[in-house]
Amino acid sequence: MIISFIFLIICSGPLMVMGQTIPGDSSHYGSGDIFINPYVDEGNEPGFLQILKWFWERKSPDTDDSTIAVTVSRETPNLTQVFNPNDSLLQVTWIGHSTFLVQLDGVNFLTDPIFSERSSPIKWIGPKRMTPPAIPIDALPPVDFVLISHNHYDHLDLPTVHALGNNSKWFVPLGVKIFLESEGITNVEELDWWSQVTIGRLKIFCTPNQHFSGRTPFDRNECLWASWAIISPNQRVWFAGDTGYNSFQFKEIGGKFGPFDLALIPIGAYDPEWIMRDHHVNPFEAVGVHTDVRSKFSIGMHWGTFTLTDEPIGEPPRLLKEAVRAAALDSASFVTVPQGRTILIR
Repeated sequence: MIISFIFLIICSGPLMVMGQTIPGDSSHYGSGDIFINPYVDEGNEPGFLQILKWFWERKSPDTDDSTIAVTVSRETPNLTQVFNPNDSLLQVTWIGHSTFLVQLDGVNFLTDPIFSERSSPIKWIGPKRMTPPAIPIDALPPVDFVLISHNHYDHLDLPTVHALGNNSKWFVPLGVKIFLESEGITNVEELDWWSQVTIGRLKIFCTPNQHFSGRTPFDRNECLWASWAIISPNQRVWFAGDTGYNSFQFKEIGGKFGPFDLALIPIGAYDPEWIMRDHHVNPFEAVGVHTDVRSKFSIGMHWGTFTLTDEPIGEPPRLLKEAVRAAALDSASFVTVPQGRTILIR
């Protein structure tokens, strides 16, 4: 979320789980205890004065109720369907932002859950939700596990963590476990890129992406960031997390684990691109990610919930349609869906 981004720039039933590490490169390890992006020139990132100038001169997009109503589609969730999934099918419901309820092979899991009103360490300031969660947290079916992509406030929300607690298994990138443990969450497993765990018939792989981490001005990149591949005997899901684009990592993921039946890919928080490009894809780059990971069907996320950057609220889905058309892809292969809608994938 943008407040964290500015702070960071200033500082330049129980499930049986079996773990296994797959050897990989160490290109994401920097000096000391810091992680790095292998394909980003950190020396060319915008400086503090540039960020400060943008912050004070920026014009935030229109977020009045009438604008939100016509640009962010919502529908009443089908809770009967949510609570009675067909275990032979893949089922996914967009709750908002990067939060999805994914139901696969009899297992329910959440991605980067945030149910709070604000994406902020302070309850009364910081980005406020434009739309409430499509399903309230206390109306969810039992959540078997949670996938966390990184520790920014809009992806690792502390009130949500406390609400879900130890009833769910938490899978997190390196460095995040100690934070969760400090909050009383002990049912947590920490993975490096290319590491694997097995839950029942599901294999979960921690896969690379391109982002950064931090919750204070003093802990930039001390925790890893990641995407996640979830593989059942019959279907494959990939959750991109928050990411910028490069032409290497996503092709490698697609080569190792694709094709995916479902990919959840961010399409928002990209403007101004001179600040955001290394860490947030725009819709055209999102289509590149979709193609690289060999996704059969993708849903755009990370838009329409919080105002984090400068693009108009309705621009990401509009540009996504243009990007899909420009890439000569089937218009139904990469879409946005209303918050609250449940999609079945056979």
